Amino acid sequence: MTAEIIETPFPSQDLAALEWITGWEAPGLPGFFILVDWLTGLNASLIYGVVGLPALLLVRQQKTAVAFVVVGAVVAAASFLGDFTLGELVDRAKPFGPEGISS
Repeated sequence: MTAEIIETPFPSQDLAALEWITGWEAPGLPGFFILVDWLTGLNASLIYGVVGLPALLLVRQQKTAVAFVVVGAVVAAASFLGDFTLGELVDRAKPFGPEGISS
C-alpha cells in the first residue's frame, strides 16, 4: 500500500481501505489490543524497570539484571528507530476515524 501511495499520493486509497476495514467485527479483539497496548506501554515499562530490576538485584542475579537492562535498551532503541524511520519513509500523518480518534 505504501508503494502505491508514494506512486499516486491521493487519499482516496486510504479512505477506501479505512471504509473496508471499518466494517470488520472480531469479538474480543479490542480487549486484546488494549492488553497489548498496556503491556508494551510506557507505564508497564516503568513498572518492569522499577520492580523487575531491583528484584533481580535483590536475589543476587546480577548477570540476569544486566541482560534485563541491555535487552530493554535494545528494544527501546529499535522501537524508536523503527517508528521514526517508517514515519520518515511514509511521510504522512496518521488518519483519523469518524470520532476524530487517531489510528
